[in-house]
Amino acid sequence: MNINTERDLTLDVAKGISIILMTIGHLELMKNYPLILSINREYFYFFKMPLFIFITGLLFTKNSTLNNFIINKFDSLIKPIITLFILVFCCNFFTLIQYDSLTIKEAFIQSRRFILYESMFPLWFPFILFMSLILFKSLHTINEKYAKIYFFSLALLLLFLLSIINRANIEIYIFKFHAILYFFLILLIGYITKKENYTPIIFSKYILLLSLIVFGISIFFKRILLVELDLFENKFGSFIPTFIIMISGIIIILNMAKLISKNKILAILFVYCSYSSFFILAFHILIGNYLLYPIAIKYFGVNLYVDIAIFILTLVICCLLYKLTFKIKKVAYFILPMKSLKNKTKIDTVVSLEATNTAIHTPDTIHLKN
Repeated sequence: MNINTERDLTLDVAKGISIILMTIGHLELMKNYPLILSINREYFYFFKMPLFIFITGLLFTKNSTLNNFIINKFDSLIKPIITLFILVFCCNFFTLIQYDSLTIKEAFIQSRRFILYESMFPLWFPFILFMSLILFKSLHTINEKYAKIYFFSLALLLLFLLSIINRANIEIYIFKFHAILYFFLILLIGYITKKENYTPIIFSKYILLLSLIVFGISIFFKRILLVELDLFENKFGSFIPTFIIMISGIIIILNMAKLISKNKILAILFVYCSYSSFFILAFHILIGNYLLYPIAIKYFGVNLYVDIAIFILTLVICCLLYKLTFKIKKVAYFILPMKSLKNKTKIDTVVSLEATNTAIHTPDTIHLKN
């Protein structure tokens, strides 16, 4: 897998950071380090998931038709979810029948719980991202084809309906439909940032300094300001302060990513994680909690260095699984987007979780220079 380091990799690095931060709260080994979990809850929650969504909006393009867009997004986000759910379910189901002597009904119930609530639940994120992108693209298409009055009327109606869904806290198993409202708004912010060419402002030293100050003050006074953000649990504190701290966090991490992208070795590591984003989301719990951590506890107990090694090895194995899947065509057709398979010689332009034209950025399509 060759990575083109001549282009600006800032957004790829940022996506890599985002996807790594998403895994922290899911790994059993982190329970040994309450300070890290506290930092994750108190700080990272404000930007780790919104950052990924913001970049997706930033990279949104209007080149494809609505039908093609839906097909491409289904291919890149929903197809692999269905495939992996079936695969993991069947493996767990037959294992329970063969080795635990469970009845078919008992094995079915336990396997369903295993994929939905224990091992694969992070895949709620790409599913809700898919739903949000389809709504966003539909509204964008209406804006281009019809009078503004229809667009604004439908936009207000959509936001009203999403607000109702959010208030009702609607969810089906792990699929948190209430989060579509937040995803949609963050996508919109990212898209407007690109459309109005606000990206140079994001990478301004003064804006970075202001973001650091605002983020620090907001965290210090978070109880007074009532700021809270957890998209999975539908927790969004006082809107304006929470919104400001979220944007501040996104700006800080994007600037950090720009700095990291200047280091070839570090950039390659984070970009690999960005490419393998779907596989990291899908497999980090299975690999970290069910494969590596039990072995480590058995032979080493609680050990900081071993736990660091497990964390890194979990990410590495997820990346290797992506690379291996890419090489096995019969498997790849069911998991990887068709577009990435057709462009396998240009793998450096593909980001796994957004393997469509919206995931490709070059200096001609988005400018990150100060």
